[in-house]
Amino acid sequence: MTQGECRHHGRQELTRPGGDGRVRGESWRPPSGRCRLGAGRSTGAGSGGPRHAAGVSRQGSRPKPAHLRRARQAPYPRRRHGRGKMAKATSRLAIRPIHPCVGALVEGVDLAQPLDQPTFRAIFEAFQEYSVLVFREQRLTDEQQMAFSERFGPLETTISSLGRENHLHPNLVDLSNLDPEHGGRLMDWTDRRMVYQSGNQLWHSDSSFKPVPALASLLSAREVPPLGGETEFASMRYAYATLSEETRRPRAGEVVVHSILYSRSTIARGLFDAERERQLPPVRQALVRANPVNGRQSIFVGSHAWYIEGMPAGESRRLLDDLLAHTTRSACVYQHRWQPCDLVMWDNRCVLHRGRPWDAARHRRVMRRTTVAGEGPTADPPFARRTPAWEGIIPEGVGV
Repeated sequence: MTQGECRHHGRQELTRPGGDGRVRGESWRPPSGRCRLGAGRSTGAGSGGPRHAAGVSRQGSRPKPAHLRRARQAPYPRRRHGRGKMAKATSRLAIRPIHPCVGALVEGVDLAQPLDQPTFRAIFEAFQEYSVLVFREQRLTDEQQMAFSERFGPLETTISSLGRENHLHPNLVDLSNLDPEHGGRLMDWTDRRMVYQSGNQLWHSDSSFKPVPALASLLSAREVPPLGGETEFASMRYAYATLSEETRRPRAGEVVVHSILYSRSTIARGLFDAERERQLPPVRQALVRANPVNGRQSIFVGSHAWYIEGMPAGESRRLLDDLLAHTTRSACVYQHRWQPCDLVMWDNRCVLHRGRPWDAARHRRVMRRTTVAGEGPTADPPFARRTPAWEGIIPEGVGV
């Protein structure tokens, strides 16, 4: 075995901060030819850190690479619920955190095959704990992606907000710059459909503008550009736990109105015709949500968040902007650099995400998304009523 190779894993996917404070995935080889997977006891819950994969030993006095030592000293609070549980391993499955605030890498599983109950249970628990899961080298058909997604619940039936029928499958969204109406040619950013897609570059939670917001989204990479097109993730759960005293803390029971007409109006006018506007009324969402599995709370904001009920318009907008800025500060953002056959799933209840631009006029980008439906409205009643308080809030050209 040559220096830097691992007979168990080969190239290792680790993380370290970039120059702008974001943590990015990069390839790394162990500093010696010996893999950490060897004889020796694994660390336990009493070690003060997460449990490593089965058979991993602490290697005595061998120093760790410098960037790993820095990562352990990063000023992030310890996870309250993860001690002694992650990383997890079965005989094949391994789950390792990829960012101090959000996300884990899942290895040793082929999602194209039916999963046994213990394996699925480990993935389900990791989803509740880490909110974003990254699966590499998953060569999935559309049917296989839908089958895995349905293990988490019924899928949303999607019609484009522009009113077009889905040309693939009612439960599958094609996110690409290819024009199916003209033989798959590249669409430029000036195309109305691409202008609409550019709204995905705003921080948002999928389907928060619907009466029942989405539970989870699963996005697979079929073709990726050589540069750009990343997806970034930020934890609204972590944001809630780290609110400063200077920021007004959202209270349970407060309601924020979400509208895709509002969010898209910030990038372009006239994207919706009158009929489609009537089909997309503003909806009410709880400003503070709790995970029903572990009880952990999060704020619920994003680009669709229009205004907070019962609060003056200016004060409402400032608070929503402050909460969004706090959630998405650079040190708390995980940026995923896509590779072909990646599958990433995230928890829309507590995670914001956004896409990053790429040269759509020159490079193809083909992604498939499945969306797991939520279990019910977060506020009662779910639809907002027009009131005098709306005056001065509604941007010009936004129908209600």
